[in-house]
Amino acid sequence: MQPNPWNGTDGTSLYRKNRTEQYRQPNCNFRFSIYSSLYNSLCKEKNISNTEFAVASSFELPFSELTADLIVSTFAPVSNDEYARVLKKGRYLVIVSPAPKHLFGLKQVLYETPYENKPNSYGLKKFALEKQYTVDFNIQLDSNDDIMNLFKMTPYYYKTSESSVSKLKNLQKLDTPCEFFIDIYRKK
Repeated sequence: MQPNPWNGTDGTSLYRKNRTEQYRQPNCNFRFSIYSSLYNSLCKEKNISNTEFAVASSFELPFSELTADLIVSTFAPVSNDEYARVLKKGRYLVIVSPAPKHLFGLKQVLYETPYENKPNSYGLKKFALEKQYTVDFNIQLDSNDDIMNLFKMTPYYYKTSESSVSKLKNLQKLDTPCEFFIDIYRKK
């Protein structure tokens, strides 16, 4: 039986050792997600040749120490120790996270008492915050398919009651703000 390269056993070390040289090549990108089907279809659809896609956890990256020039974490858990392990000194970590009003219009439909997102506190002791940007804009969705597709991309999809979801299933139009932070850190 082959070791699972993502389970934190010897398989991970073997995977890292065998793949490290590939990631040192110029113009080679590596992207990972917990959603394998998304990246598999994207790879095929777009015929992407200079990017490696894989399923991985941000708490156990498939890289050797000090091999990454840049890490971008988008709406995902953040790992101070793991990012510091793989990122070269002085290089950047970019974190994109929801700001207080992100998808507030969606939450107004789903919940009797909608709430604003709380800012994340990452405790990144091995990084220095260089800049923070706030991006905000409104979107208007004009079909239930679009509304449901947006909903399925959120954590609310997994924790909302069926009675609240039924409100969305009958909705044909949704206006909602999109608001997120882009934090840029430099590794100390």
